[in-house]
Amino acid sequence: MALDFHIAKTREEAKYNARIFGVEIEEHNVIFHVIEKTACSYPVLQRFGDFFSDAVVSPSEAASLIADINRYIGNANSPGFRSRFLENLANTANISIEKGDNIYAFCD
Repeated sequence: MALDFHIAKTREEAKYNARIFGVEIEEHNVIFHVIEKTACSYPVLQRFGDFFSDAVVSPSEAASLIADINRYIGNANSPGFRSRFLENLANTANISIEKGDNIYAFCD
Protein backbone atom coordinates (compact mmCIF):
# COMPACT_ATOMS: atom_id res chain seq x y z
CA MET A 1 0.00 0.00 0.00
CA ALA A 2 1.29 3.44 -0.91
CA LEU A 3 0.34 7.09 -0.76
CA ASP A 4 0.70 8.22 -4.38
CA PHE A 5 1.50 11.79 -5.38
CA HIS A 6 0.33 13.36 -8.64
CA ILE A 7 0.59 16.82 -10.23
CA ALA A 8 -2.39 18.08 -12.20
CA LYS A 9 -4.74 21.02 -12.67
CA THR A 10 -7.76 19.12 -11.28
CA ARG A 11 -8.46 16.14 -9.01
CA GLU A 12 -10.11 14.30 -11.89
CA GLU A 13 -7.08 14.82 -14.14
CA ALA A 14 -4.77 13.66 -11.33
CA LYS A 15 -6.60 10.34 -11.04
CA TYR A 16 -5.68 9.50 -14.63
CA ASN A 17 -2.12 10.86 -14.68
CA ALA A 18 0.82 8.63 -13.87
CA ARG A 19 2.01 9.16 -10.34
CA ILE A 20 5.09 11.26 -9.68
CA PHE A 21 6.12 9.09 -6.72
CA GLY A 22 4.70 7.07 -3.87
CA VAL A 23 5.59 6.50 -0.24
CA GLU A 24 5.00 3.26 1.63
CA ILE A 25 3.10 3.38 4.88
CA GLU A 26 6.16 2.47 6.98
CA GLU A 27 8.27 5.44 5.86
CA HIS A 28 5.25 7.73 6.04
CA ASN A 29 4.54 6.69 9.61
CA VAL A 30 8.14 7.34 10.71
CA ILE A 31 7.99 10.95 9.47
CA PHE A 32 4.56 11.75 10.85
CA HIS A 33 5.13 9.98 14.16
CA VAL A 34 8.02 12.39 14.78
CA ILE A 35 5.82 15.35 13.84
CA GLU A 36 3.17 14.26 16.36
CA LYS A 37 5.79 14.17 19.13
CA THR A 38 7.24 17.63 18.47
CA ALA A 39 5.96 21.03 19.35
CA CYS A 40 6.81 22.25 15.85
CA SER A 41 4.07 23.09 13.42
CA TYR A 42 4.24 22.02 9.79
CA PRO A 43 0.84 23.22 8.54
CA VAL A 44 1.15 22.31 4.86
CA LEU A 45 3.21 19.14 5.33
CA GLN A 46 0.71 17.88 7.90
CA ARG A 47 -1.99 17.71 5.23
CA PHE A 48 -0.35 14.46 4.19
CA GLY A 49 -0.32 13.15 7.76
CA ASP A 50 -3.35 10.87 7.36
CA PHE A 51 -2.11 8.12 5.08
CA PHE A 52 -5.63 7.07 4.12
CA SER A 53 -7.08 10.51 3.30
CA ASP A 54 -6.76 12.36 0.02
CA ALA A 55 -4.91 15.66 0.22
CA VAL A 56 -4.19 18.59 -2.06
CA VAL A 57 -1.68 21.45 -2.05
CA SER A 58 -2.09 24.32 -4.50
CA PRO A 59 0.87 25.83 -6.37
CA SER A 60 0.54 28.97 -4.25
CA GLU A 61 1.09 26.81 -1.13
CA ALA A 62 3.99 24.77 -2.56
CA ALA A 63 6.67 27.19 -1.29
CA SER A 64 5.22 26.84 2.23
CA LEU A 65 5.38 23.06 1.82
CA ILE A 66 9.07 23.30 0.92
CA ALA A 67 9.64 25.53 3.96
CA ASP A 68 7.88 22.94 6.18
CA ILE A 69 10.07 20.17 4.76
CA ASN A 70 13.27 22.17 5.27
CA ARG A 71 12.25 23.05 8.83
CA TYR A 72 11.48 19.38 9.56
CA ILE A 73 14.85 18.27 8.19
CA GLY A 74 16.59 21.02 10.18
CA ASN A 75 14.87 19.81 13.34
CA ALA A 76 15.62 16.12 12.74
CA ASN A 77 17.60 14.64 15.61
CA SER A 78 20.25 12.81 13.58
CA PRO A 79 23.04 14.54 11.63
CA GLY A 80 22.82 13.83 7.94
CA PHE A 81 19.12 12.94 8.21
CA ARG A 82 17.67 12.01 4.83
CA SER A 83 14.24 10.93 3.73
CA ARG A 84 13.59 9.93 0.15
CA PHE A 85 9.91 10.75 0.75
CA LEU A 86 10.69 14.32 1.85
CA GLU A 87 13.19 14.81 -0.98
CA ASN A 88 10.64 13.58 -3.53
CA LEU A 89 7.93 15.76 -2.00
CA ALA A 90 10.16 18.87 -2.16
CA ASN A 91 10.99 18.11 -5.81
CA THR A 92 7.27 17.64 -6.52
CA ALA A 93 6.53 20.99 -4.87
CA ASN A 94 9.10 22.66 -7.13
CA ILE A 95 7.43 21.11 -10.19
CA SER A 96 4.05 22.32 -8.90
CA ILE A 97 5.42 25.87 -8.70
CA GLU A 98 6.97 25.67 -12.19
CA LYS A 99 3.86 24.20 -13.86
CA GLY A 100 1.25 26.00 -11.79
CA ASP A 101 -0.47 22.68 -11.01
CA ASN A 102 -1.77 21.22 -7.75
CA ILE A 103 -0.18 18.36 -5.82
CA TYR A 104 -2.64 15.55 -5.10
CA ALA A 105 -2.11 12.58 -2.78
CA PHE A 106 -4.25 9.45 -3.01
CA CYS A 107 -3.88 6.21 -1.07
CA ASP A 108 -3.96 3.20 -3.38
